[in-house]
Amino acid sequence: MNCLRCATPIAPADVNEEAALAKCSRCGEVFITPPPARKRPAVAMPTSIRVQHDGRTLLITRRWYDRGELWILFLGVLMLPLLVLGVYRVFVVVTDGYRFLSLLLLLLPLSYLYVGLCNLLNSTEIRVGQSWLTVRHVPVPGRRSRMIAARHINQLYCTTVYQARTSQTVLAVEIVMTGGDRQLLLADLSTLEEAEFIEQEIARYLGIADRPVVGGDLASSGLAS
Repeated sequence: MNCLRCATPIAPADVNEEAALAKCSRCGEVFITPPPARKRPAVAMPTSIRVQHDGRTLLITRRWYDRGELWILFLGVLMLPLLVLGVYRVFVVVTDGYRFLSLLLLLLPLSYLYVGLCNLLNSTEIRVGQSWLTVRHVPVPGRRSRMIAARHINQLYCTTVYQARTSQTVLAVEIVMTGGDRQLLLADLSTLEEAEFIEQEIARYLGIADRPVVGGDLASSGLAS
């Protein structure tokens, strides 16, 4: 165990196990000690995920494809005549009184086609090295990429988060940094197995012991079983 302020190793004599407190002999920082590590059964790799090691980095690739959402792309294709009509009305027949309706005819099929193509083609790539952890979504652009300093990751855990864009609560993996701050790693996962497997592989690669996280850890709440 290291000090959260100066990273100095904490001597056993400076740890009060009953109070779950530790004090750094170098800087005097007092902080709560982490809970003991737990052992959970290994999570099998879901069919939607692939894992690759190239010697220096870990690459986790998760496909977005969901057969149940193909109707979105199908509906976008059916709306192509509206797209053609919208382009015609916006760029050829410029009528101020109907400009909003023309833009709606243009944007509605485009939104369905975009979401449908993302579901069909996209994958999320999580690349983990000893210095950085990056998340990007390819090949169709849209969602924001992330870059996190791997050396400052203290713990990972599965949780649920509310998405304003879909008005839904979805499965996610979050990170607890060494200073206590929490950051979203990845959301909108299809199953708890996906979330647990991603958490497991990143923690294993970075050598992070699995400990329960207060306030949202699905595994510690019993929902993972």
